[in-house]
Amino acid sequence: MPFLTRAFRLMGILSAALLPIVAWTWGWRAAIGLAGGMLWALANVWVNGMLVKPIGSPQRRRWWKTASLVVLKVPVLYVIGAALLLGPWSSPLGFVAGFSLWFVALGLGALRGVAA
Repeated sequence: MPFLTRAFRLMGILSAALLPIVAWTWGWRAAIGLAGGMLWALANVWVNGMLVKPIGSPQRRRWWKTASLVVLKVPVLYVIGAALLLGPWSSPLGFVAGFSLWFVALGLGALRGVAA
């Protein structure tokens, strides 16, 4: 999982660099959308990783831990995502840009792995 850790770190660096620029250029709503989209993408990837992790492990996870992760992911994350997309205090374009930063970080991490 070092690749994902590098992608998480790169996404943090990208967002820290982009947030002030976005806030200055397009306003605070776009910056809130960008930060919300970035945090939503990170939370989504974390929950997916926690759901997939036991597949390669010899130990089995208790059913209630898996159920609690599914309950966290489906209703909670998607309600938060819908609120960020449709809320009057957040920009939908900023949310999509923040969510897309995850793919940029993955691509740059893959390019770094190829170059190394």
